[in-house]
Amino acid sequence: MLPHAGRSARRCLDDLAAAEGRVGEAGRPMGHFPHCAPEEERSANYERARIWLIPLLSRLGLAGKRVLNVGCGVGTDVMLLSESGWDAWGINPRDPARGTTFWEQFGAGKRRFVVALGEQIPFRDDTFDACLSFEVLEHVGKVPPAYWTPSHDCAAKRQAYADECVRVTKHGGTILLATPNKWFPLDAGHGFENRLGARLHSPFEDLLVSPREVRWLFRGHQVTHAPLSGYFRFERSRRIFWRRHLIGALKMLLAFGDTRVGHGLRFLFPWVAVQIRVDKDHRRRRAGIAA
Repeated sequence: MLPHAGRSARRCLDDLAAAEGRVGEAGRPMGHFPHCAPEEERSANYERARIWLIPLLSRLGLAGKRVLNVGCGVGTDVMLLSESGWDAWGINPRDPARGTTFWEQFGAGKRRFVVALGEQIPFRDDTFDACLSFEVLEHVGKVPPAYWTPSHDCAAKRQAYADECVRVTKHGGTILLATPNKWFPLDAGHGFENRLGARLHSPFEDLLVSPREVRWLFRGHQVTHAPLSGYFRFERSRRIFWRRHLIGALKMLLAFGDTRVGHGLRFLFPWVAVQIRVDKDHRRRRAGIAA
């Protein structure tokens, strides 16, 4: 049974509090978007779901299916999916600045959200047809509350996150994942507070992940490129002078990334966006070969 299904609003609040106790670190504040206003995030998530996510899920044959958003933030995309016919759910760590207080505005819909970490998803195996996770992976395995400095077991936590996404997704289901690219020198997902409106970084730092690292985390499953066109709304870019004048060029770059030639150059793009077809038989096949 899914958490909170068919329960009263008071019981939902009690269960959310209990969920914090079950998952330990989830009770700590999450501060990796300190300069992202909740209103801006709600708008961006809504538009991304409307223009990019819903059409993509429909093309993948997942219309109206059960989906989980791992790291759903303020949750507007979860609610839009739910209102559009999907059985949509979301998890997120407790976040006083942006988090679960905003779920209250959804009324009875708040039962679709659970306080939890991506490394410890509180759902049963094979619960969902699709798992979504956007701008989350780079913060997994980082020290709270900022989720910026790598912990001593960062690699293990990243693998646990990937394994949990696979575990709760059905065989043959889809995981959609997007994250800034480690190999692109300008981190467009962070650093909005500085004059550049982005963060210059070394490809050798242990914050972002590369396309190869994503493939390794989901080794044994079919990893292919997800479309980039429509993913970004460029709302922050419109407020930064130099980026505002590059929006047209950026849209053309993203469209090129969706072509066959562009796929071959995606490792140099500013963003990693992949769709992963879950294959739960690969471990049995590997075990048979080893035997």
